[in-house]
Amino acid sequence: MKTHFAPFTDLEDLEQASCGTWLGESSELSGVWAMVDCRLCKKRRKRIIAAAADEDRFIAEQMGDMAAFMRAEDSAPQENICTPSFNPSPLYSLPRYGGQGIVMPEKSGIILNRGAQDVVLERQRQVSDEGYSLYRDDGYTSGELARAASVYARLAGQPGTMSTDWPWAPGAFKPSADRRRDLVKAGALILAEIERLDRQGLIRSAVVRRDEYGMFQHPDLPDFDEGDVEKSKDWVAQQGLEVVRVDLETDAPEDIAERYFESGDPDCSYWDPSKPDGDGWFCLAIYDTDDGPSCWWGRRVVTP
Repeated sequence: MKTHFAPFTDLEDLEQASCGTWLGESSELSGVWAMVDCRLCKKRRKRIIAAAADEDRFIAEQMGDMAAFMRAEDSAPQENICTPSFNPSPLYSLPRYGGQGIVMPEKSGIILNRGAQDVVLERQRQVSDEGYSLYRDDGYTSGELARAASVYARLAGQPGTMSTDWPWAPGAFKPSADRRRDLVKAGALILAEIERLDRQGLIRSAVVRRDEYGMFQHPDLPDFDEGDVEKSKDWVAQQGLEVVRVDLETDAPEDIAERYFESGDPDCSYWDPSKPDGDGWFCLAIYDTDDGPSCWWGRRVVTP
């Protein structure tokens, strides 16, 4: 059982300590540093104290803003204001097969015509049926997708032809006598390249450099504060990630697990967390909990 630092110790719904450790049933909290025996809390003491001071200042500012708002409300004429809400939907969400046209979000008033719909459906087919995953596309950093699109566009409707600009094996280029069909393929490849560029601002695999305790945090992973469970879930959704948690207790070989839990030492650098099955997984974090070290793996969801 570890005692973690917390400015307030009566928070029944608190799920994480100030050091980032997930709390268990046996966890203790204390606002007195002398009572704290969590090594991570002690290691991050300056940062925890600074964060607590920032929170106090933020609360004071919020209270001042609220008081000013209430005074303004009391002096303002009352109106019956109703603002309709709008939840933006994805760029496209299509039926698996055709339809009468695709309606964009209400705010845009745009309806995709047959040509645009066919391009989007072809893009979905490339991912779901042909296995051209987003992980694979992310590796084409030299303009391969755009070059492939240009070849399909130039040689559309000319079966049996080939271009030296084609970036992959010749067998992958399949022009047909249907010029429109080939142009749809070209459009889908351009869409794939645009999506790849858009994903460049998202979190992706990074070199895992673990600290002296074997812990790690991805350099682009936000430093969520304790209690930020919903905020972290929102971030995962915005990033389009699938995440999986692996625990040392159940993942490590028996001798490794016994070594950790019998030593009383927080160092877990000798544990190599197992990667989930499938492609595209990268490490988001390795961190300590009251039930032992855990590792979070993430990968991009493959639905375009």
